Amino acid sequence: MTGQLSYDPRSKQMIKDALYQYLYDPVQAAFQKRLDTLIRQNSRLLGNDQAYLDFMGEVYRTSTATVPEPRQINRCHKDIKPLMREYVADLDKLNSQEVPYVVGYINKVLNSSESLQDYFQLLPESVHAPLKKLSCPCSENRLKPDQINRIQQNNQPALAMMKMRLVENLLL
Repeated sequence: MTGQLSYDPRSKQMIKDALYQYLYDPVQAAFQKRLDTLIRQNSRLLGNDQAYLDFMGEVYRTSTATVPEPRQINRCHKDIKPLMREYVADLDKLNSQEVPYVVGYINKVLNSSESLQDYFQLLPESVHAPLKKLSCPCSENRLKPDQINRIQQNNQPALAMMKMRLVENLLL
């Protein structure tokens, strides 16, 4: 891949996917681990070893569930309900209050230029690692410094969320 992207939607999608994976794969793994623990605790309380849990009409499964869903899926035990509510609330918060802003900013960055060097300038330095894996040294910038500053200033909440996500991922 050169510094200047030729028009190919797959190139930008590949960059977007790499950034999303870099930011959210660790938190998705942590959520799945948390869910696995809750389902195992629920099964122990109910005296079986099911890898499934029915909570508020939604069926959740462990990451290791390989058998087809049983006809009778464990309902959520009363001791696990507060923990499941917290899990669902945390997941909803992530999906409604963070991910749309961060992905929206990544889309704005990718739509603002065809230059990888501009992406390096517009994105926080802490997320450059996946871009470096996809690219070689880039050509000159296409956006002017005032354009870069304007885009960054207009998207401070998304930039802050992106940086906070990386800090939180370090703590997982």
